[in-house]
Amino acid sequence: MTIFKKGMILILVPFLFHVLFIGFLAGVRRADRRAEGWVNHSVDVHFKAQRLLEKLLQSETAITWTLLGGDRDYAAAYDKATTEIPQVVNDLKDLVSDNPRQTARVDILSARIDDFLRWRFGESRLSSYRPA
Repeated sequence: MTIFKKGMILILVPFLFHVLFIGFLAGVRRADRRAEGWVNHSVDVHFKAQRLLEKLLQSETAITWTLLGGDRDYAAAYDKATTEIPQVVNDLKDLVSDNPRQTARVDILSARIDDFLRWRFGESRLSSYRPA
């Protein structure tokens, strides 16, 4: 083997190792970005679910205080919360549309929320009823 071939081997082996290592790092970086995207997605779902809970609690608290005290300010807060709840539910549905299991759970949750709001709406109507 000539000195030229030995020199080429000495240069090419580390060069190929570096090329392979850089390719490996690029793959790791792609996987990291993908994982980071899923983490961000999960955080978005969590925050949207938390927002839904806040709106439900606001409507529950407002209607309770309206029924107990007859204060119309609380009725306005109830109306505001109940008008925002369907949009928050739809946003949550959009976020979980990539997962059929979560979509089914949000559909069940949505039906329960509709029942809850109908029931609370009935209570609010009864509280404003004044017999002649």
